Formats: sequence, structure tokens, C-alpha cells
Amino acid sequence: MANNFLGDAVALWRFEDGALTVDSVGGNTLIAVNTPVSDTENFLEGGASVDLERDSSQYLYIADANLDVGFPLKNGDTVKLISVFCRFKIESIANSWIFSKTSSNTAQRGWGIYLKSTGKLEYWCGYSSGGASQEVSTGYTLKVGRWYSLGVACDGINKTILGRLYDHTTETVVYSDTVSFDYELNVEAANVCIGCKADPAEYWDGLIDEIAVFNRLIDATEIDFMINGTFNLTSVFVATNLNWQSVGEMKINVGGDLKSVHEGWVVVDGNWKPFWPPT
Repeated sequence: MANNFLGDAVALWRFEDGALTVDSVGGNTLIAVNTPVSDTENFLEGGASVDLERDSSQYLYIADANLDVGFPLKNGDTVKLISVFCRFKIESIANSWIFSKTSSNTAQRGWGIYLKSTGKLEYWCGYSSGGASQEVSTGYTLKVGRWYSLGVACDGINKTILGRLYDHTTETVVYSDTVSFDYELNVEAANVCIGCKADPAEYWDGLIDEIAVFNRLIDATEIDFMINGTFNLTSVFVATNLNWQSVGEMKINVGGDLKSVHEGWVVVDGNWKPFWPPT
């Protein structure tokens, strides 16, 4: 599997051995707490995953102030679009977080992907200036000991979340739906955390591999490419030719200056194809 997120994702954590906290596409370097380690025997992508132990309160985080400009839900974000793709394997079930940017103790409730003690996959959506949150359940029950790949796209203003979940044991998409929530998403200065929420509390127990974050909405077709490890800007362009979708703002280097791509051509299977507008 070799997804190419460069030029699209705003953060990519692959949890490789010797590079556990590195953001492969940006400057969002994580801080590891209580010595989590890379697992070089159990992983789906690259050469390792991160093994987080609940009993040791292990997690990774980055403070809001240290996030790159343009990182979704960074304090002050008014667009409120975030998409996350990740791979994970649960070792035990309890209230715990895969990815979060929310804190209950400091009334900085924002957004996150959550495992309920019932085994249900949920999303948390903060509102009321961070003073309250809504749990939005997918209704799907996750199983211990299985690798999953998950793509989620949240529109915090229009109050919708697309989720698509693939079970690598059964080799099937086991959940795919768009759900809604009731209030415009709250944005605060809470830390971005992997494996807990920013209090910190409710620690993850299991493996996590390849977390990619986007400041746009990804769609089901793109998620399928990511699941298969074949995502790149060219493949998305070709695959969506019956229903054209934006792949985010793209720029190219022209004489040392970054220029926005409006009309152009790309090579697809050795042939030049118009990039935009589609024909």
C-alpha cells in the first residue's frame, strides 16, 4: 500500500519506526506521551504502526498553536471542514478516542472520532462555545482484533458527516453513510490528540496506522482509493470523471512562485488529459 497524499493532505502521520511523531507532508510534529512505540510486526501501511496501551495512558498530541496554518479546526477556523483517513486495530473496548480535537475539562469541546464502551463507532461534535457536545453514533459495532480503515468527512457548518469503514478481515465495506448533527461545530484551541481527548482522558488501546488529515471534504470514491493504498491526485481525477469532485486547492511551482492550478493537463497512463475543466 502506498498512498500519495503529498499536495493534498495537510498532515500525515505514518508512525514509522524511528519517525513515530513525524508529519510526512507538513510541520505538525507530534509529542509522544508515556513512551508509545512503533510496532514493526503489526501494521497495514509502510513498515510500522503505533501501539498505544490504555493501562500506560499512552497517546500523541500537538498543541493548537503549533499546528500549521490551514490545519482544519485550528483555533479561528471559520470554514470548519475536516476529513480524516486512518487505519486501526482495537485490542480492548472502552470509551476511547482514535482522533480528537476536543477537551471537556476546559470547555473546549470540538470534534473527534470515538469508540464507545458498547463498541459503537461515534463522532463527537462540540457546540455552545465549547460548553456542550453531541454524540453522533454510526450504529456500527467494531470488533476486537481486526484491522479497519476509516474515512470521515465532516462539514461543521452544514452539520453533516460522511463515514466509510472497511473491515480488512472480511475484505468488505461494512459501514458507509452520511449522518447529521444538530448544531454548527464549535472550534477551540484544544490540542489535536491521537489516542485520547485533550483533557487527557479516555485512552485508546490498540494499534493506529496512517492518519491523514485534510482541510476539505473527501468523498467515498477517494476513501476507497485510500483503503486500497492507491490514492493520488491523478487517480482521483480519473476515477470521478462521471461526477467531478474538487481535490482541494492545488498549486504548482512556476519560476519559484506558487501558482494556482485552474486549467492544465496531466499525464494519465502515458496520455495527456485535461485537468480542468473536464471534457
